[in-house]
Amino acid sequence: HDWRVLFVSIEKESFDIPAALHQQLKDYMAKNSSDDDNYAVKFNLLYSVYSIPNIILPFIGGTIVDKLTAHHSAMIFVSLTLIGQILFAIGAQIKSWNVMLLGRVFY
Repeated sequence: HDWRVLFVSIEKESFDIPAALHQQLKDYMAKNSSDDDNYAVKFNLLYSVYSIPNIILPFIGGTIVDKLTAHHSAMIFVSLTLIGQILFAIGAQIKSWNVMLLGRVFY
């Protein structure tokens, strides 16, 4: 049961990963000086695409928990979080805002 606490704490902390890396991400993603103007919008989209699905997902998540056991539901949700984090990391590696945004949607 201790590993569940670990996953919950990791999930909470991964929400704020972009904020902790704001300047480093800006320096890394900058391709030219004109990209600086769009950086704030793109960076804030990382939080918007994370938040908007959470308006609907509690209903879907509740249905999943009702249909499956809590253990299976937790494994599904943790797996989706892992997929989202992997996509975000791949997007950062290949300097693709679209892949990073997709990772935040999954997360």
